[in-house]
Amino acid sequence: MTKSIILGLACCWLLSSAHSQGKNSYQQASVVKVYRYELPSTYVEDTPIGTPGLPDHYDFEIGFQVVCDLYTGRYESHTESLPSMLAPNRRVQLRVRMHFLYVKGDDSREIEMYMVGHRRMKTQSCTLKR
Repeated sequence: MTKSIILGLACCWLLSSAHSQGKNSYQQASVVKVYRYELPSTYVEDTPIGTPGLPDHYDFEIGFQVVCDLYTGRYESHTESLPSMLAPNRRVQLRVRMHFLYVKGDDSREIEMYMVGHRRMKTQSCTLKR
């Protein structure tokens, strides 16, 4: 009786560690979309006095595809340009943790960005894999 309980607990522990290890490891991903994200303006007045200045940082939304999952992350930059590894159609390594995406390119530098979206693709090949 106790051997079966211990064996059951060991199996549960192995399964949970394998599942968490898969979530914490990097996966091959493709950059599928990149666009500049701008907050809607709340400026109402007609006069140039008090007009909003230029932003001190720029936000970009980057879309990544990992097999049948599409993740969208928001990248903040102090310049109007992006790192070359975040260009469309590039292959990167992606790690997903709670509300953050971690991206590694060829130079093994890691970029952290906030995850703003996740959805599963609804193509026939993806629905058959479930």
